[in-house]
Amino acid sequence: MEGGEKLDRSVWPLVLAAAVFSVALVSANYLSAKLFLVEIPGLITLVGPAGVVAYSVTFIVTDVVSEVYGRRAAGAVVAAGFASQIVALFLTGVAIASPTAPFSPVQQEEYAKVVMAGFNIIVASLAAYVVSQYHDVWAFHFWKKMTGGRWLWLRNNLSTWVSQLIDTVVFLSLAFYIIPLLSPEASRVEPVSLSTLWAMIYSQYIIKLGIAVLDTPVVYLGVHLVKNYIEGGLQVQPRMLGIITGR
Repeated sequence: MEGGEKLDRSVWPLVLAAAVFSVALVSANYLSAKLFLVEIPGLITLVGPAGVVAYSVTFIVTDVVSEVYGRRAAGAVVAAGFASQIVALFLTGVAIASPTAPFSPVQQEEYAKVVMAGFNIIVASLAAYVVSQYHDVWAFHFWKKMTGGRWLWLRNNLSTWVSQLIDTVVFLSLAFYIIPLLSPEASRVEPVSLSTLWAMIYSQYIIKLGIAVLDTPVVYLGVHLVKNYIEGGLQVQPRMLGIITGR
């Protein structure tokens, strides 16, 4: 941008969406250090990471971006999210490596335990993220094409349901069974039993499925607000993408 030139009005919602996506994604990694338990006596017990809500926000963002700006823009947001995780890991490593003051309210061991996940968690998180997020973008547009652009609620839910299942299975299987089994020294944890792994998978997926159903009105609201703001809806896509790519 030169000489005070203003960005196209359609750029700002996408910039905000990418920012919210990256913040929710990075926050989920830190928030997930805590596990929560919801127990319905005699019916079911659900255990999940506290960052599950933050991570679910990322699927809302990609669905809104996909609907308004198209598949390429949603893919760009996913790529930006991956980059944000790498940057966050680097900055976290720098912070942990810095010397701890004797009077620091949080000492090194506690600090490192909370803010830095183990090798198994990092690898599993990145792998699950790439597979599930790109599937979500692909599936959203697959169902959009199949329904002729109708029924946003259907493609929002179908794409998110399957993507969340993929994310849950890939992450938990890698983090708590496959990687610990193949590299126990690097992961520093023992692999869980297959029965425990299954319990973790269905427990977390039920939670994510419930959130996915509840987020449909939020997706509709997001699409409505963005389209009204840019005053051009889907027609701005070619120009907007040109600004992003510099073409």
